Amino acid sequence: MKNREVSLKSIKDSWLDTTEDNPFSEFLVTVMSGLSQYERKMIKMLQKEGIEQAKKKGKFKGRLKKYTTSHSGMNHAIELYQQGDKTVKEICEITRVSRSAFYREIKERENKQSIN
Repeated sequence: MKNREVSLKSIKDSWLDTTEDNPFSEFLVTVMSGLSQYERKMIKMLQKEGIEQAKKKGKFKGRLKKYTTSHSGMNHAIELYQQGDKTVKEICEITRVSRSAFYREIKERENKQSIN
């Protein structure tokens, strides 16, 4: 707030005054930011606990994969890649598969082949 030269002064509540001429203002801003930070950490902690409990019950499985092994666009992209006549950029534009997902899928398939 100080960097942007913003202050807050309440008409009804005399304690809510963050102008520079009020010695209490720096303390008030520090306390408000501390409470905000505390509240955010509590939310994250409760969320983490909830996810752990849901996992124990088998109800939380995480984010679903967009590109499964039966995804036609990804399979077509892999086929084009194996043919070797197109660049990765062209393949991703043709198949509408994201570049990061494409590279991730190639890496996964290479790891599976090296295991077998």
